[in-house]
Amino acid sequence: MAPNLPKKLELTFYFWFAIIPIFCIVFDTIFSIIEPNEGTFSTRTQDFDIAVMSQTIYLSVWVGMFTSIYGILNIIAFFKPNAMPQWVRGKNFFTSIMALVLIEFIVYNVDLIYTKVTDKPFIGFNTWYNIIKSILEHMLTPIISFIYFYVFAKSLIKTKEYMKKYSFYVYIMLIPYLTYAIIRAFFELEYYPGVRSNSNGKNPGFNPFPYPEMDWTNVGPALFVVGLISLIVVAWAIGVFLNWTSNLAYKSINSYEFDNLNKDVTNNVKNK
Repeated sequence: MAPNLPKKLELTFYFWFAIIPIFCIVFDTIFSIIEPNEGTFSTRTQDFDIAVMSQTIYLSVWVGMFTSIYGILNIIAFFKPNAMPQWVRGKNFFTSIMALVLIEFIVYNVDLIYTKVTDKPFIGFNTWYNIIKSILEHMLTPIISFIYFYVFAKSLIKTKEYMKKYSFYVYIMLIPYLTYAIIRAFFELEYYPGVRSNSNGKNPGFNPFPYPEMDWTNVGPALFVVGLISLIVVAWAIGVFLNWTSNLAYKSINSYEFDNLNKDVTNNVKNK
C-alpha cells in the first residue's frame, strides 16, 4: 500500500466503486423510460422490460456491475476482514476488471472524440442524462480506478505466475457476456422478423447488436470471428500488462517506504 495514506482514503475508493457504477445503470434506465431518446429503437425503452434488457447488452454495464460488486465486497472486508475470502481483497480479481475497464475506456473515448471531430452522431452522448452517465461511467470511474489500482498496489505477482494461474480471470466476466450477447442476437434475428426496425407491428424488438463490430450480418462471419478472437486475446494481454505495471508500482512504493525507514533509523542513531 502507498506510504502514509490513511485507510479511510482506501475506503473512499471502495465507496465510489460500490455506488457510482450501479447508480449510472439505474439512472440511465429510469430516464430512458421517462425521457426516451429519439431513434429507431430508443422509444422502445418506455417499456420497463425493454429498458432493463437494453442495459444488459452492453459490456460497460457488466463491467459496472462487477466494479460495484468489488466495491461492496471490499467495504464489507474493510470492516470485517474475516467475513470475505482473501481473493476479494487481492489484486487478481480487480486486475481482471481493470483489463476490461481499459478496453472500454479507450474504445469509448476514442470513438467519442472521432465522432465529435467528424460531426457524426454518437449514441450514448446525446441526451443530458446520457452525458452525465458517460462522464461518470466512461471517464471519471476508469481514471479513479487506475489511480486506486496503482496507488494501492496490493502485492507482487511475477508475470509467469500470473500468466499461468490468474490471467484467465478476465474471462470470468468476458466469456459469459459474449455468450449472452451472441445468443441474444441470434434469437432476435432468427425468430423476431423485423427486429431491426419498427415495421413489424405493435411490438418491435430491440437492437440485436450493441456494437456494430458484432454485427456478423454486416461485417461477415469471418471478420466477426477474427474480431471475437482478437478481443479475447487482447483482454488477456492487457491483464498481463496491468499485472506487470502494478508490480512496478508495488516495488516503487515499497522501495520508497524502505528508504524512509532507513532514514528514520539513521536519524535515530545519530540523535542518540
